[in-house]
Amino acid sequence: MKKVLFICNNIPHNKTAGGMLYDSIIRNYGIENFSIVSVSDKLKFNDFNQEYLSIPIKQFALRFSNENIFFKVLKRLPLIEPIYLNLTKRLFKKRIIKFAQEQNCEVILAPLRGEVLLLLNDVIKATKLPIIGMVEDTVEREIDDHKAIYKMKEKEYYNLLPKISRLAVAGESMQTYFKSEFNIDSAILRPSYSSFSKVPLKYIDNVLNIFFSGNIYANNEMNSFLNSLPLLSLNNPELEINIYIASHRQINFKSKKIKVVNLGWTSEDKLIEYMEKCHVSYLPYKSEPQFMHSMKYAFPAKAGFYISNNLPVFFHGPSYSSFNTFLSKYQVGVSCDSMDKSIISQTFERFINEKSFYSSCQKECHRAFNNEYNIDIFKNRITNLFDNVL
Repeated sequence: MKKVLFICNNIPHNKTAGGMLYDSIIRNYGIENFSIVSVSDKLKFNDFNQEYLSIPIKQFALRFSNENIFFKVLKRLPLIEPIYLNLTKRLFKKRIIKFAQEQNCEVILAPLRGEVLLLLNDVIKATKLPIIGMVEDTVEREIDDHKAIYKMKEKEYYNLLPKISRLAVAGESMQTYFKSEFNIDSAILRPSYSSFSKVPLKYIDNVLNIFFSGNIYANNEMNSFLNSLPLLSLNNPELEINIYIASHRQINFKSKKIKVVNLGWTSEDKLIEYMEKCHVSYLPYKSEPQFMHSMKYAFPAKAGFYISNNLPVFFHGPSYSSFNTFLSKYQVGVSCDSMDKSIISQTFERFINEKSFYSSCQKECHRAFNNEYNIDIFKNRITNLFDNVL
């Protein structure tokens, strides 16, 4: 095992799929093999990451805190946050490098996102360590950051790519992208699970339960999907239709025909209880042109959670989305790139009207789990990633 310096934006947590992915990497390779430095914001330790207290950790806050009302106001003022970020970078850079040098690590692991990008070149130069880069989403996804900050990140990102010793990516489209555009080989590393669903075969009879989990960032898609459900109900009057939404944000959708159940942000065990009685999962991607690059190459982490719990996927997003590449390999569901409620309803009805297709999607979920989301495969990929660094 190698000693790893993990440079991250926030210490791993269970509030996002990315946080859970990095936690899984650390736990499966061995917590004792890591030193951690976070650079974007400071988080409080909770029950999820109490074990991290046994290893060296430093937290720095280069950005304004999202929980401070005063900072939220300052963020809206032109140029204030870029100036603040440049000041904190200068203030903390020496301390971050000093911590990195003191750890006697053999390799750096770092996501090529966020404020990590603004410091990573300096740490590499000072420590002369090989680096394993993680790309869950390309830098282009940060286009909604302040323009000056985005430009800094973009410049650093493309300067870093030639320095990467090993690269881990989220999915097939991104793997192809880095090979064709930069001649960089990469390994796919995405959240994995210890077992497949305990409910191996489901049927849609008198009740249709739909499941969504995660942050609702594809608002247009979500709204159009919800608006299509009354039509789906009208065309299938024998069905009772419920949609379970596990998110930080409450969904207020009024319909006599559709029941929306807001679960809030709850534990994974509780989510699985609901998923066991659900039939189809909903997976939206943003269609706005400015997010095209991200939607084309990033991969939805929650897809594995759905698939591992035997929930065929209704993918709702542009035709160029990365998940469509995955669907061509594993037909775990259907894809719809329309905002028209009649087309959405018609596409969804394939699950209802073609029972053999719905069964086939469940079998494909099982095949995808065995080939892509099995925890043993995940562990092997992690070991290969760290142990084969040049």
